[in-house]
Amino acid sequence: MSNEIKIITLNIQNPSEKRAYEQLKWIVNQQANILILTEAKFSSGGFLIKKYLISNGYKVMTSVEESKEYVTIIAVKGFPTIEWDFSLTLLPNRMTVTKIQTPIGVLNIIGLYVPSHNNFEPIKNERKEDFQKKFIDTLTSEYHNKDIENLLIGGDLNVLEPGHQPMIPHFRQWEYFYDFFKNFGLLDAFRFVNPHKIEHSWFGKTMYQRLDHFFVSNDLIPYIKNCLYCHEPRLTKLSDHSALVLSLKI
Repeated sequence: MSNEIKIITLNIQNPSEKRAYEQLKWIVNQQANILILTEAKFSSGGFLIKKYLISNGYKVMTSVEESKEYVTIIAVKGFPTIEWDFSLTLLPNRMTVTKIQTPIGVLNIIGLYVPSHNNFEPIKNERKEDFQKKFIDTLTSEYHNKDIENLLIGGDLNVLEPGHQPMIPHFRQWEYFYDFFKNFGLLDAFRFVNPHKIEHSWFGKTMYQRLDHFFVSNDLIPYIKNCLYCHEPRLTKLSDHSALVLSLKI
């Protein structure tokens, strides 16, 4: 039995069947227990990913069965899952949740794909702000008078930490959604392991940003073995994002 729980999040960028197959070869080779795949769709590439992961022993979950919008996939291998009755009323397809029975307790997993910023389309920024507010309200309500334990939120959160380098001038203050997680009692797992490291998970033509994150509750901190960005998927053009890998000791 492995001495760790390996969790990977990767923005798969709505792949064609050809690119989905190449992504899957990389993903399965990582031997992760939990996958959070964002920017997926119910497309030929998306269906290939679901079928391939199931054939490799994963239970594959999405919050909706049909959608023309992007969806978030959670796939779990090696541990039993428990249904979690928790959903969003705005863009529910972008959040998938599950509870997983593990040797360190029942992990509450939230996979999230936050809408992106677009400096030239204000309506998209309004959509992003509305989504963030709805997520905050929903999560706060879910944990009202409950202890925040064994909670992990991961995915392409399209959020920048305060002091992000390089500074992105067009990001407005409300887009530093990052502070909500900290104030809610969660910890940036990458920043915990790497207090001063400057690293990025998405590279555009003229900028680079750290957009993909794992936030964990304080009780999971003693179990963190490592948290790092794996740039191979981006460098080999499997995606325009790097993967983020979190290892928890068991």
